[in-house]
Amino acid sequence: MGNIVAWFTTEIPIGIGPDKFIGLPGLVIKIEFENYNRLTYELKSIEFENQKDITINQKGIKVNEEQMLKPWTINKKWLRKQKKEFDEKYKN
Repeated sequence: MGNIVAWFTTEIPIGIGPDKFIGLPGLVIKIEFENYNRLTYELKSIEFENQKDITINQKGIKVNEEQMLKPWTINKKWLRKQKKEFDEKYKN
C-alpha cells in the first residue's frame, strides 16, 4: 500500500478528516498517499456558522473520551445493550 502521511492539528480537537480518515487527536488537514502518484487530500478552508442557540439533546448513549476519539474500541456487546436500554427508555 505504501506510506500514508497525515498532518493534523490539535488546535481543533476533532478526530476527523476527509473521506473515512478518523482517529487522530485533531482535525486532519492533509493526507498524502505516496504510492498513488502522491494522491493528496488537503483542507482548503473551514466555514463556521454563527450558532446562537445551541440545544443540548439529553437523550443518548454516554461514552467516554477514549470511545469518542477511538470508536473502534467500543465493545459491540456493550453498545447493543446501551442501544436496547435507550430504545426502551425513549420509545416515543
